[in-house]
Amino acid sequence: MIKKFILSLGLVCFLHQAQASDKAIIATVYDIIINNHLTPVTVEELAVSGLQSLHDIDKNLTFSAGKDMVYLYYKRQQAALWHKPKQADDVKQWAEIADKTVEKAVKISPAIARKQEEIVERIFFS
Repeated sequence: MIKKFILSLGLVCFLHQAQASDKAIIATVYDIIINNHLTPVTVEELAVSGLQSLHDIDKNLTFSAGKDMVYLYYKRQQAALWHKPKQADDVKQWAEIADKTVEKAVKISPAIARKQEEIVERIFFS
C-alpha cells in the first residue's frame, strides 16, 4: 500500500514536469517513507541507498558515504563531495545532497542524462 502511494506520488510529480532536482519533492517523499515504512529507516539510509542505485544506470558512476562526507565518483575519479548534515535526521539537507548529486550526475554521465525519467524512480525505489 505504501509503495503504491509513493509510486503514485512519483508519477504525479513526473506528470507535473517535476524533476529529481526539486528538493521539496525529494524531502516530501523522504518524509513519507520514513513515517510510513514498516521497519524503522533513517533519511541517511534512504538517501545513500537511492543515490547508490544510480550505478545501475551508469556503471562508471559511484556514490559512497564516509564518516563526515559523501562522494560522487565518475570513472573512479572524484567528481564531487558534500558534507553530511550536522543533524543525521535533517531531511531537507539530505534532499539537497540528493538534488546536487543528481544534477552533477546528469552533467557528467551521458547515460544518466539520457535516462533522466528513471532517476526519480531509482532514488526512491532502490
